[in-house]
Amino acid sequence: NTANGVLEYGASANIPAATKTQILAQAKFLRAFCYFYLVTTFGEVPLHTTFNTNPSAADTRAPLADVYAQIIKDLNEAAADLPNTPAAGTGKPATKATALFLLAKTYLWRGWSTAALPTDFTSAFTTAKNLIDNKATYGLNLMPYFGDVFREGNEYGPEILMVIDHTK
Repeated sequence: NTANGVLEYGASANIPAATKTQILAQAKFLRAFCYFYLVTTFGEVPLHTTFNTNPSAADTRAPLADVYAQIIKDLNEAAADLPNTPAAGTGKPATKATALFLLAKTYLWRGWSTAALPTDFTSAFTTAKNLIDNKATYGLNLMPYFGDVFREGNEYGPEILMVIDHTK
């Protein structure tokens, strides 16, 4: 709901255009990210794309095809506006590579679901291949030793697509 609020009211915020574009793209990514985990865990779930200000205990599940379509729409729009690499000093927020990774994964999940489209596996392959072929553009690469990916201090390494920092 917070992402919906950002998307609904953020477009009219009086902030620099570049900042607004970045915030709206991050909100689209986060909404898609949340719905991806909801739909892959529970299947059909309620789908809300507007900011809800009225509490209610009643809701209905949306068709699986609608939820996947919204996730894919949000990820495509987010990927178009997210930066290729994070700005210096910002940690590792969602970037174009993160959105493309989740988009490829979404096509795979939908491809095995009852909402599958005949193009899902091809779309997953094309999206993932594009990401791999352009890894330098996104500042990504495999680390020489797999164990280093999980070593303390490598939270922002070249194999990491996104970090959600935890603070006290």
